[in-house]
Amino acid sequence: MGRPSGAKGARPPRRKIVIRRMPGKAKGELQLWEGRRIKHRFPVVVGGKKTPTPTGKFTIDEVNRRPHYKNPKNGKITPYSMRCPLWPTLVVFRDAKGNRLKQSMHGTTQAGFREGVESHGCVRLRRADMLELTQHLYEGMEVEIKD
Repeated sequence: MGRPSGAKGARPPRRKIVIRRMPGKAKGELQLWEGRRIKHRFPVVVGGKKTPTPTGKFTIDEVNRRPHYKNPKNGKITPYSMRCPLWPTLVVFRDAKGNRLKQSMHGTTQAGFREGVESHGCVRLRRADMLELTQHLYEGMEVEIKD
């Protein structure tokens, strides 16, 4: 049986993301799985006790490679640039019921990785790691966030 797109050759391995939160900390590890093996591992910052990162199974709804940022406190918009807090990529999740989550996955500055820093529920990666990961992401990809 051929591939749905009509392309020939072996079917590429299925990819998924697993994010493991460290107990009691706003840190964790993102694992990019390809088939049955881990292809990449990246450190992440996640939400804390007041604004936890949701756990469960999700899918990637959108991979925005040119995000802008709207400050929730003053409404000021920062366009896509190195100054944008979400640079280089914003990834939006959808739950099993089809709802888009408020929490997302995005790049952050080195300051976002200082000891004791936690997110507002989003999954943050260093910018260089987000650039690397973005090459492997696609809409509909499975994401599982675990404790």
